[in-house]
Amino acid sequence: MMWTHLRNYLEKRLAGKLTSSSIIVDWLDSIHSSDYEEDLKDKTFILNLSIDIECGYLDADYVRKIIISLPRPFSNGRVSCGNFIYLHKDTYICKNQNGPQILNTDNYFRVLTLRSFIKYFAGKDKALLYQNNKKDRQRVLNKYFDPPSGQHKKALGSINARWSGFMNNVFVQPVSEYNSIILNGDGNEAFKIGVACGFNNKLNKIDYILMVKYPDNYADIEFFKPTVLDAHYEIHPCFLNYDSNSGWGHTCATHDFSPGIRERVHKYLNKLTDDFVGINLGKPSHLISFDDSHFINVAQARLNRCFNSDKKGNRLKSK
Repeated sequence: MMWTHLRNYLEKRLAGKLTSSSIIVDWLDSIHSSDYEEDLKDKTFILNLSIDIECGYLDADYVRKIIISLPRPFSNGRVSCGNFIYLHKDTYICKNQNGPQILNTDNYFRVLTLRSFIKYFAGKDKALLYQNNKKDRQRVLNKYFDPPSGQHKKALGSINARWSGFMNNVFVQPVSEYNSIILNGDGNEAFKIGVACGFNNKLNKIDYILMVKYPDNYADIEFFKPTVLDAHYEIHPCFLNYDSNSGWGHTCATHDFSPGIRERVHKYLNKLTDDFVGINLGKPSHLISFDDSHFINVAQARLNRCFNSDKKGNRLKSK
C-alpha cells in the first residue's frame, strides 16, 4: 500500500521546515510493529490520517499540534496518539473541517451488539445494575427489544444513561440503505447488516445484533463525516477512511459480497427519548470473520482514489 510513500507524504505535510520537524520525524519513525495485527493497525492509521489531510477533512496544522502535545519518547506513534486522543476525546471527536452534514428526507439508525448496548448504555444506568452476563443480556433483550408474548416493549427513553460509544461518539447509518443491504448477500438480516457494518466475531463477540432507529428528521445534534480521530486506535481495522464530497463516510464490509454502507458520526446524547425505537435483528446465521485480503484491497482502492483524483472524484494523470 505504498507505506513508505505515505510516511514521506506525512513528513512533508506535518514537518516541513518547522523547528518541530524532528518531533514529527521521531513520531513517524516510531509507528512500526513486528506483530502482524499491530502492523495492520499501524498502516491503517497512517492511511486514514493521510486521506484526512489530503482531502482536507483535517488540517495539517491541527494534526501537527496534536503530535507535538504527545508525551515523549514515543514507544509507538499510533498508540501514543491514540492514548492522547482517548484522554481528550471530547475535544477531538466530530472535527471534520467540512462541518455538520444535512440529512434531507432520510433518517438514521445505529447498529450494535447486545453486549455493546449494555456496556455503553443500559449498564451505565446505576439504577438498573445490568451486567454483561448471559442472564442480564437476555433480560435486556426481552425488556427493550423482543418482549415475550403479551408484554410491551419498554421505551429506550426510560434508561437514564448517556447514549455513546467508546470514544464518546456514535456511528450511524442511513435508513434508506438498509433494505438494499439486507436484499443482497447470503444469510439472514443480522448477518447481512453485521457484515455491511464491518463487524466480526473476534472483535465484537456477537450474540445478538440490534438496531436503534432515530426519530424522523432528527436534528437535536449535529452529524459529521468521520475522521481518523473518531475511531479508536486499538480497534482491529474496522474504520477505513473514505474520500468523498458527499458528506458521508463509508464502512469497509467484512466480506467482499457486501458493498458496505454509508456512515456518519455524532457526539454523545445525554439520554435517549421514547422516540428512539429498538429492533432485534437476531443472531447472525453465519460466523462473521475479518477478511484481511478484502480489507487491504478496499484500502488500496480508496488510497488510489484519494491521491489520483481531484476532489470531485475525477481521475488525474499520474505525475
